[in-house]
Amino acid sequence: MLIFNPRYDTIKRQTGLPGRDGRSAFCIRFASEKRRPALSGIFRSMPGMTLKGGVRMAGSRGGTERRREMRNLGMMAGAAIILFFCMQMLISFVISATPLRGLYNESMTVRYACTCAASVLSIGLVFYLIRLLEGRLMGIRCPLPMRPDRWTPVILAIPAGFALCLSANYVSALVGMLTETVGVELTQPEQLLPTDPAGVIVYIISMVVIPPLVEEFAIRGVVMQPLLRYGRGFAICASAAVFGLMHSNPKQMVFAFVSGLVIGYFTASTGSLLTGIGIHLMNNAFAVLSSYMVQHENVVGSALLMLGAIGIGISFLIAYLILFARSGGAREKVSGGRWRFFINIVFILAAALMLLNASQYIQTAG
Repeated sequence: MLIFNPRYDTIKRQTGLPGRDGRSAFCIRFASEKRRPALSGIFRSMPGMTLKGGVRMAGSRGGTERRREMRNLGMMAGAAIILFFCMQMLISFVISATPLRGLYNESMTVRYACTCAASVLSIGLVFYLIRLLEGRLMGIRCPLPMRPDRWTPVILAIPAGFALCLSANYVSALVGMLTETVGVELTQPEQLLPTDPAGVIVYIISMVVIPPLVEEFAIRGVVMQPLLRYGRGFAICASAAVFGLMHSNPKQMVFAFVSGLVIGYFTASTGSLLTGIGIHLMNNAFAVLSSYMVQHENVVGSALLMLGAIGIGISFLIAYLILFARSGGAREKVSGGRWRFFINIVFILAAALMLLNASQYIQTAG
């Protein structure tokens, strides 16, 4: 059981996919850099076509090399998921086998401080190492775009994406209702909300501040950026799938996948990770606020607040679609071989591991 991923039904973590459709959407390698010796094994640097200025575009390679790189990217993503799971298990073991266990069980402040550390180590550190390996073993160096070309699309996209992410709660609830009709109940771990000032502050940091930063870096940055040159739609869907798998129960997986599509679209279309971070932060902040309202038996107020937020966000969405939906830089369309991202031994093992872990939250009637 992943003790660091508990969520209420209203607390759903999601991440979108960052990337820029224009020049930043392509991972570049410099032909002038020192040539590395050939690496044996499955990860090898792919030769590219030399263009003006000594820059090589990975998307210009032949079909066989593209398929090989797609497989390698999928294996890297699968390895990141497995390392994420193992790191969480290691942290859980350290807590349970040391005197920290008593503090963890008795103090909300300590519990959520451990949650902060677990997020940074199991997501931030793991995906940073994967990013380094992609550069070292595959010769891929994709920029992580932060500063957008224009701020107006970002300002409109954040509330628009926030509204759509809130709507994803209804998708998750619908899936839960459909499974109940066939005698299958999807559950999730519960948690108590801290009430002391120190606990509340650490709780907010662990839910609102750290997840948007480390998860957007990991999913929309490390995972999505190298995939953008294979098609923006594919990159968004693939990274959303990785994001969904990294959640600990089926309800969260559904919500994370849907919201990942939303955040991925707006991050890719605006060309800045700040868009995904902003949407993610607003969603988690609302989830925390809603949870406290529900705890104080203000269920109606929480529901009205959600509907109001969705309504306001939809107005921003309409403005964004009218003004910027068709904007963006050139896109490289690459056909064939994209299924290799998912159909490789490492990614399949990673998906099986996460689904097996999530199965503990599936209950059947009788």
